[in-house]
This record gives sequence, structure tokens and C-alpha cells, in this order.
Amino acid sequence: MKEGKQPVRASSAGIWAEEGLGISTRAAAFLSSRGIDSGTFRSRKFREQMCDENQLTITLDMGVKGMLLFTKPEAVIYTLSEYSLMGADISKASELGDSEYAGTMEELAEMTERVNKRASRNVTY
Repeated sequence: MKEGKQPVRASSAGIWAEEGLGISTRAAAFLSSRGIDSGTFRSRKFREQMCDENQLTITLDMGVKGMLLFTKPEAVIYTLSEYSLMGADISKASELGDSEYAGTMEELAEMTERVNKRASRNVTY
């Protein structure tokens, strides 16, 4: 690890998630195309205390960010597009057609890579 970089630990949860469900077929196919096995992924419902347990909370859209800040105003919360300094909010990807979905997942992957680089430097502004 380069000097000045901190290891990043990430987890995932959803406001409207149903506990224990597997990943969607399209998301699994996208991850598989990048060499990522998502077979053990199981969804979790977001809990407010997760904002306390983590230094940084990233949401996919401003609506969810607003909901979380309403209940946890002291939390450090950004949208993915804000923290990655690119793109636009991503919401309702499951409702996109296949070509739009693929493009959105590519953008999501790039945003996530940028978030990881930024968070590993421990920069939250």
C-alpha cells in the first residue's frame, strides 16, 4: 500500500432491501464480466446505526441521502456522484433497458473506483 493511503472496507445495504435475497441476474452478469463472483451476495436492510458504524455513507441518489440526513444529521453522507466527482445520481437501474443498464453499470463501476481511491486517502470533503 502506498504511503498516505488507508485500507477501505465497504459494505452494502438498501433502504428498501429485502433481507437475504441474491443479486439480480443482470448485476451478476456484469460483475462476472469483470471477474467478480457475486454468488454469495445477500441483500441487507439499511439500519440507521450503520451511519454511526462507518466513517462515510454513500447513497445512489439525493432522495436517499436526504432521508438519511433527516434522521442522522451528524453523519457524513454523500451521493456516489458527489463523492466520485462525476456523473449523475443513479436510481432505479432495474427499470432500465439492457443497453441503458450496461452503460449505467459501466458508469457505476467508474464512480466506485474513484470513490475507493478518494476514500483510501481518507478525504471526506
